[in-house]
Amino acid sequence: SAKLGISQNRLAVLLYLSTEPERCASPSALAKQCGVSRAAMTGLLDGLEQDKYVERDVHPSDRRALMVKLTPKGQEFLDWIAPQDQYPISELVDSLDEAERKTLTDLVTKAVKLFSETALALE
Repeated sequence: SAKLGISQNRLAVLLYLSTEPERCASPSALAKQCGVSRAAMTGLLDGLEQDKYVERDVHPSDRRALMVKLTPKGQEFLDWIAPQDQYPISELVDSLDEAERKTLTDLVTKAVKLFSETALALE
């Protein structure tokens, strides 16, 4: 991920959001899915928002809650990192049903966690 100019945790957030039907999720759901604390997620989201890959907005039905949404720029970044000879990630994800999206998200999250743990062990 470092070669792509983005951390593994930031990439995990973008990938998770790309698998959600509305391309959005709550910060607490993102923290749980990515295996980081809420405080760590706040830092990740600050950076992603600064890069304009995500935006935070008030939840439509609960004004006390926040929702994080993948922006078109964030989706373009995910499509850019996909190998050029393959479908853009958004087209792949759109072809999956909800159960398949959840499975994909779980597998990607697990892989990112394992890569992160391996990288830490090698330091």
